[in-house]
Amino acid sequence: MKRASVRSVLDNPQPDKYYYVLVTRYVPIENRRRGIPLLKEKGGIYDMWDRNLAPSPRLLHWWKAGPRTRERWSEYERRFREEVPDAIYRLTRHEQAARAKGKEVVLVCEEEDYEYPYCHTFILLDIAKSMAK
Repeated sequence: MKRASVRSVLDNPQPDKYYYVLVTRYVPIENRRRGIPLLKEKGGIYDMWDRNLAPSPRLLHWWKAGPRTRERWSEYERRFREEVPDAIYRLTRHEQAARAKGKEVVLVCEEEDYEYPYCHTFILLDIAKSMAK
């Protein structure tokens, strides 16, 4: 399982190789600007949009409104993990769907790679690693 930003997927989509799971609460800005439909079944890039693997509006607003510090990130991570107690189940289902198509899952969010580790996809990847053990 990997992660990617919306921009990198839109600039270089590889639908034959990856199963893209969009894990944003809201429709990504880049999709709205470019007028790209979300899901493949409607001509978009993403195989699935799973809002339930995104932070709640309340948590997202709390995070965006404050400074990005390690202490604040620790609190965000704790709260996010409480919000998605079924993350292992949801991620497993995406893995199974991707394997059925011979692809690798890529979790897609609006944050760019330089935001590391301040994106919930890194928490989801950590949860996925714990699944594999």
